[in-house]
Amino acid sequence: MPPFSISDDILKRTVIFVFLGTAVVIVSAYALFLLQNILIIFPADHPLPLAVAIEIALLVPVLIVLLWRYLEDGKGILPLAGIIIILWLAPQATFILDIEAGYRTIEKDYRMFAKEQLQAGDDKSATAWNISTRYLDSFSSSGNDIRNPVPVRSIFPGNGVYRFHLLLYHYLFDMNGLEKLTAVDGRGNCSEYARAVAFLVNRTMDIPTRFVIMYGYDHKFAEALTEEGWIVLDPLKTIDRPVRAEYYSEYLRNSNRAIYEKVTGICSADGENLSSAHGF
Repeated sequence: MPPFSISDDILKRTVIFVFLGTAVVIVSAYALFLLQNILIIFPADHPLPLAVAIEIALLVPVLIVLLWRYLEDGKGILPLAGIIIILWLAPQATFILDIEAGYRTIEKDYRMFAKEQLQAGDDKSATAWNISTRYLDSFSSSGNDIRNPVPVRSIFPGNGVYRFHLLLYHYLFDMNGLEKLTAVDGRGNCSEYARAVAFLVNRTMDIPTRFVIMYGYDHKFAEALTEEGWIVLDPLKTIDRPVRAEYYSEYLRNSNRAIYEKVTGICSADGENLSSAHGF
């Protein structure tokens, strides 16, 4: 009786099947992980989770059928590889398009608002302040309550979901996608509020802004550079009117001494020490 042997064609087909099958499992798993993260940020009745769920529900069965057909006759490897790539890219592209659509609506609204304020005679400082207070009206603050986690913080550079989804990762962390999503989401605490305000003022008024970190009293706020210099935009917590950065320490000492006595330092998001620039 001749020894059992496997033809080179069957062996090659089996190896490729295992490789492609593994790719299908990994891409499908990461698509589901991405959907899970989307559901953390967006409610289930939002169009985005439904759209991504439909993409996964349609593409995964197609992949299984193509994978099985390849095992049977060794054909269809290119369509199979193509659908794998589509499953990898489609949820990312859908996520990005949804963020862009939401942000464009907000930016158009705030750009019109800023234009109207300036035409009415307000200076840039007043206009930037009015943008910050207007955004605060629609912002849902969780304060420092750890029982209310900030949804958008499910997105961070170390999250393996986004490391795998290179297109989405590049958009979020290299193309201001995270700032746009934060502005659209409108939830969080001082960090999210400051990030959104700094970005909106910068994009709608075309003036420099920065994200500022306060130490000692754990707090973040936005600032804008106007004809008066850097002004603090923090109606959320520490001030009730626009205050020039160099007078911020004096303002807190007179109006919010409890915070003033806790401040140990102030710096920009890129690490520049701004304590003396704020009178500390």
